[in-house]
Amino acid sequence: MPVSTPGRPRSASTGSPGSRASGGVAQPPPPAREALDELDQLEADVIAEVAAIGSTGDEARRLAGSVRETLGRHRRDRSRLRRELGLVPGLPAAAPEERAPDLEALRAAQEALVFATAEAVGRVGGAEGGVLVDQLRAVAAHLAVTELWIEREQR
Repeated sequence: MPVSTPGRPRSASTGSPGSRASGGVAQPPPPAREALDELDQLEADVIAEVAAIGSTGDEARRLAGSVRETLGRHRRDRSRLRRELGLVPGLPAAAPEERAPDLEALRAAQEALVFATAEAVGRVGGAEGGVLVDQLRAVAAHLAVTELWIEREQR
């Protein structure tokens, strides 16, 4: 008989996480999986915005490179976290869609990522949530840099 862990349903037939329970009824994805999926999506938005900003000059290109490097590390950390939690892998990172450079759009995308990361800490929970606390610090720092940049541009 399959074992069920809170937040990670096991299939009666295959024992795989997040599949069908007995009776063939699909189970909703566990909260941790939903949280990690949301972070992947929001991170893709930030990467698209920062790619557009990176095309505007040397300083912007350095910032964009730093943000992309950090977010790439975060994605790898979340992939490892998914494996540790027995969750299905996330979708591969999508190529950033082309956008016009817009600091306000970058700030909005970063704010959404900061808030979602904070919420994900509680949804993942336990020691595993510590990985997301570290990510929260980094994305909040990126947001602060963007806000300072916007303030400088407004002067």
